[in-house]
Amino acid sequence: MRKAIILSIALLLSGSAIAQRWQPTFEIGLRAETVAFGSPPSFSRYLSQHLEYSAGDHGCFLKVSLFYFRVSAKGEIDSIYTRGNKNEQAAAIIQKNILATKGKWKMPENTNLSDKCWFIFPFIDPGRPNSCSEIQRISYHSLCEWLNLYVGGDSTKDQLGRVLLPPNFFPGFDQK
Repeated sequence: MRKAIILSIALLLSGSAIAQRWQPTFEIGLRAETVAFGSPPSFSRYLSQHLEYSAGDHGCFLKVSLFYFRVSAKGEIDSIYTRGNKNEQAAAIIQKNILATKGKWKMPENTNLSDKCWFIFPFIDPGRPNSCSEIQRISYHSLCEWLNLYVGGDSTKDQLGRVLLPPNFFPGFDQK
């Protein structure tokens, strides 16, 4: 009985995350950064800037990291964590880029100081499929092509109301 009560309380508390409706907008504005990109970048492109893509030599397996971060009503990142089989150098750069979003958030009208919004950024390191078998290579390229379909898309929300951003683009990916 006690476990059922604790579980009910946990579900009730986690249910409050479902109500996340407040969402600031990332806006880079007309700054030197925009000139450096050549045009206003997508949010995902901004988060993966300064990465040198020397795709890891982990064969036919994609490495996927999810970066969770929360934006406060003041436009600051007050929480950040990563899950997945990440490349540590890439993770450090992406976390630095996430923190650099401070001051680039447009708050919705009627923002309260208690408002917060979670974002999720998927980062994918495609690796090098040179040592794959032919069947593995076909699957690898199909999966990469499928993931690249989401790169230019809009963000969506997961079942908890967190904003799911499109993943990074894979530079040099051959879609043949």
